[in-house]
Amino acid sequence: MRNYLYLFVLLFCFNVAHAEIWLVTDSKHQFKNVPADARLILLDEPEQIQSKLNHGLPGYSTNAAAIVKQRLNQPNFHNTLRQALQNVVDAYSYQVTKIPAIVVDKKYIVYGETDVQKAIADINTYRSTHD
Repeated sequence: MRNYLYLFVLLFCFNVAHAEIWLVTDSKHQFKNVPADARLILLDEPEQIQSKLNHGLPGYSTNAAAIVKQRLNQPNFHNTLRQALQNVVDAYSYQVTKIPAIVVDKKYIVYGETDVQKAIADINTYRSTHD
């Protein structure tokens, strides 16, 4: 019996270690027990970037345009915006409909759970009885 328990623990750790994990949320929700390689997708990140771009602009259109142009030319701005938009597209392409959501291996979605390790354990339990 003890050997079976060790085998189960090893299989559980193997599943967790090799799972691709996406954490889909917004800036108001946070996760706990997050693996270092988990991908965080903030659905409101494009709006946050736009808000930073527009922050403190003067009322004069020529001055505002010059400031926006300067902000747009900052290093990594386009990469940051591109990644934020790609994250949103990826979340919707896997039909994530609510947040917070934890997507594992692009196949399983757990809604409403913020403890990543608990969600993975729930998915592994489901896998053991359904896969």
